[in-house]
Amino acid sequence: MRTWERGQDPITILVVDDEPEYLDLIRLFLEDEQNFLVDTCSSAREALIDLKTQKYDIIISDYTMPWMDGIIFLKSLRAQGDHTPFILISTKGREDMAIEALNAGAEFYLVKDGRAGQFFSTLVGKINEIMRRRVSKESDEMIAFIESFPVGLVRISPKGELLVWNRAFSAMLGLGREERVAHRGLFEFFADEKDRILLSDRIGRAGRIDEVVIPLVTRKQENVWVRMRGMGNHDAHGKLLYLDVVVEEQSRPSYDTKNPAGSIVRTLEKSG
Repeated sequence: MRTWERGQDPITILVVDDEPEYLDLIRLFLEDEQNFLVDTCSSAREALIDLKTQKYDIIISDYTMPWMDGIIFLKSLRAQGDHTPFILISTKGREDMAIEALNAGAEFYLVKDGRAGQFFSTLVGKINEIMRRRVSKESDEMIAFIESFPVGLVRISPKGELLVWNRAFSAMLGLGREERVAHRGLFEFFADEKDRILLSDRIGRAGRIDEVVIPLVTRKQENVWVRMRGMGNHDAHGKLLYLDVVVEEQSRPSYDTKNPAGSIVRTLEKSG
């Protein structure tokens, strides 16, 4: 059922409701059916205290609660600068309440009726929609970030597949916008097969690219020399997810006249 993509990290959720039976039911359902980690609070006051030290991906709150209802709870969060995505739940489908909740910053307003299966299915769909929006926003922000770099910047998979690259990298290789999706791997641009093999091995062993100077092949089949270095991003278990690689054009390096073909190989080997 899980449709959004963000690696293997679980979605953390806080559910706030003054009915203990309902809290247990929703926690069991979400944690049993999805990659969710669910905490619960029996009042908005308790939740506000919890949220001072704990952050969640999503907050789900009932509307009708003593001392502080769900909308006042939401407004309190927003006044404190907490913009955690918020789903408000009510047993009554009141249009004025829905409008007030959405105006206060709630992502969704759901009616809790007697059909538990349908309600939970709808709730899971809304949670997934919130996470898809977040992933899309993070992707847009990441693209804007790399496009701001004056030098080439690419994100590659551990196998060298190109995930994202910026205009500076395209310009360096003489690629037009329509050609940006035509190439699937960074290694396709390497002028020397030895460089590809050595760098691929380095990524596999160390999960990074120490500074190297190598020639790449442009669209016009000309060599351009670049200085390249990259850092890996790993998950909580140490698995390499991707590498961000900086690629800067530079002048052709001086060769060792006794071994003109070996200078770049030594640069790579030193990084090992």
